[in-house]
Amino acid sequence: MDLKVRRLQNTEDYQKVFSVNWPDGPTGIHAVSALIRTGLTYKKCTEYFDQMGANTNLFCRSHYGDLQFFHAMANQPNESADVVRARILAWAQFLYGVATSEIAPDEDVCTLFGRETVAGARFEALAGLWGGDATVCKPNAHWTVYTLFNWKCSNLFSWNKCKMGVESDGSWTRARAVGALLHMIQDSFALGHTDRLVNDDATQAMCGRALVSCNVVREFHSYRGQDSKKHGMSDQWPAFDSSCFVPERAVDDPIVAGAWVLKSIELKRSWAEVKRDLGDRVFPIANAVARPSSVGECFK
Repeated sequence: MDLKVRRLQNTEDYQKVFSVNWPDGPTGIHAVSALIRTGLTYKKCTEYFDQMGANTNLFCRSHYGDLQFFHAMANQPNESADVVRARILAWAQFLYGVATSEIAPDEDVCTLFGRETVAGARFEALAGLWGGDATVCKPNAHWTVYTLFNWKCSNLFSWNKCKMGVESDGSWTRARAVGALLHMIQDSFALGHTDRLVNDDATQAMCGRALVSCNVVREFHSYRGQDSKKHGMSDQWPAFDSSCFVPERAVDDPIVAGAWVLKSIELKRSWAEVKRDLGDRVFPIANAVARPSSVGECFK
């Protein structure tokens, strides 16, 4: 096994596998699963975000603040499913563009997303993402796509003690975009992240379970306010609802969805085609019964 891992290292496949962890440690700290479950992490991150908003570092913003779409989640309770889905698809568009080299590593993120919300912008649902006075958009900050994906910080909560990772060809930047896209797709099937309709009556009692449903989304959850231990239980290796074994199933399972996304990147399919498939096969909303976001009944 060690020999196989060594052979894989420094290849594009290794970069992609490793980069699936990037959204859980977007400032270069990946071994954070245990820390996420602690009250200290919750307390410090919520305090930082309440005080600093867009100036909080990416770890706190993406788990407890306004970047929870990294994990296919709502930023806060009472957001409509359509609003959350639009953010998810806009972030997917950005990641897909980086992964296929349509968006270069040296492009400025503040220019890409805009400093204010602008109707008709390229990533309209995320326009103004960083905010005009955010750390990444301050004068002389020069935050590029490369910067976004290559920060290395030794402090979990702040921008102190950070430095830039080094790469020569943009391969790690592209790999992290691929990994982040796969991560968001996979997270969207975890019960702590979304409430999808289920087929089996027995699965209605889902609290404390890890279960994949291949059905449409009824609700996006918000991590802020959830019981982190209960959330963590839903992130374990899952069982599969019977909806995943129906030939005419409504939604692809996360393995199939990840496979066709990787193939789409390889073939450089148009974003219009990929967006259609993501919307129809991964993130369709159960419009008739869709609910605003919440922490979820099982995760209070």
